[in-house]
Amino acid sequence: MSDILDFIIAWTTVNNEWALLIIFTVALCESLAIIGIIFPGSGILAAIGLLIGTGSIPLYPALIFAALGAILGDLLSFLLGRFYKDTIFAKWPFYYFPKAIKKGEDFFINHGKKSLFTARFVGPVRPIVPLIAGTMRMDLKPFLLTDILSGILWAPVYMLPGAFIAFTGFTFKFNTKAIIYYGFIILIVLLISFWLYRIFIQKIIHRIDKLILKIWVKQKPHKISLMKFNVPIEHDSSKTPDLLIWGFIMLSLFIFIIHEIITSGFLTQWNTSLLLACQKADFGDWKKYIVMYTLLAEPIVMISLYLIILSYFIISRNINFSILWFINGAIAGGGTYILKYMFNIQRPPGISLRDTASFPSSHTTLTIAILGYIYFLVTTKKMAQPIFIILTAIILTMATSRILLSAHWLTDVLGGLTWGFSCLFINAALIQGIHLTRKEKFSIIIISIITILILWLYQIIFNLDNQVHNYVLNFKGGQN
Repeated sequence: MSDILDFIIAWTTVNNEWALLIIFTVALCESLAIIGIIFPGSGILAAIGLLIGTGSIPLYPALIFAALGAILGDLLSFLLGRFYKDTIFAKWPFYYFPKAIKKGEDFFINHGKKSLFTARFVGPVRPIVPLIAGTMRMDLKPFLLTDILSGILWAPVYMLPGAFIAFTGFTFKFNTKAIIYYGFIILIVLLISFWLYRIFIQKIIHRIDKLILKIWVKQKPHKISLMKFNVPIEHDSSKTPDLLIWGFIMLSLFIFIIHEIITSGFLTQWNTSLLLACQKADFGDWKKYIVMYTLLAEPIVMISLYLIILSYFIISRNINFSILWFINGAIAGGGTYILKYMFNIQRPPGISLRDTASFPSSHTTLTIAILGYIYFLVTTKKMAQPIFIILTAIILTMATSRILLSAHWLTDVLGGLTWGFSCLFINAALIQGIHLTRKEKFSIIIISIITILILWLYQIIFNLDNQVHNYVLNFKGGQN
């Protein structure tokens, strides 16, 4: 594999023109109607980003060619829809993909013109929405404006992460070939998983899904009867297979991270370098605000929120959700502290916190497991996207804050992310098709906001100075 990587890097360095043409073609295929559904263009561009980071492919020309390919692909799809109109859906190969076309049509109808911009970053509908816009006779000028703007932004979103990883590897003298090697391995595994999911696993999970519904739904088609308490149910569990798949993918990545820690693999090479970089950085007054923010996900805050919502379910005699909510907390929270005890990986040197075990990050895991589960409980279709964006921002910034404060190694945070998401997706799969009433959703939202604000303010007022002092030791320790 090392020889193959050497050949690829050498070839792309000498043949930049061909490499740029390949990038253009990949981006074009990724954006073309129907072809983009089955063509793994995003994964290929992410892998090309790794080569950009090695310096074998120039960055700015690569971004330009990728953007041009994406823009032209959407434009061709739009013109195709405009020329053939609705008759195109009866032609080969479009009649093989009725579900994908229906998703794209619904997406365009629900979101209007802004769907063209949003769809660029949403995999399943990316190559379909421009085609739908053409069949619906959208004006060319607003289409071109949106197409060009989204194409320019789309290229760096998919290529810069890989470039950053490889570039950072060279900067900190990591084993960059190992990074690229594992990057390609992960990409291949994901592609194989996708095809297996399409061919075999989806059928298996569909049967499991039916079994779950049989357990919950007993004879009465629209009610769940358990211990003589009835809860309304909608017969919709279409997200269960996807959630289970993502849950097991995250669990597999978590096991991979454990393997890297045990064998001192390439991921552990980042730990010390990032720690030293964060300890030497002068955050100034921002350090206090970072500490203030990280108090939002203190275990005492998240565990208290968990217990209060559990009490609400019990008091309201919602036994089904009491059990499911308890299972979520027991697996995510209890599992986290069991893992901490089992591995007993010490925190970075110089820190003064009561909990000395650091793997996985409990701040990261509990934020995902508790707030993420609430997201699946209370969100509606209209509010799902903005709440998802806010929740994702909270999770990522919380994870980043733990590294910036040198409270965790990088592998601790990655472990917390993968463990937290694996627990969340698998537990969330169990509640698909079971819905709270509107009153219960509103109550949980209010309870969550009030509980988090009160406990967070309490932590800021009575615990902030002490926590800032604890984290200051990190920076002093790093400079000694």
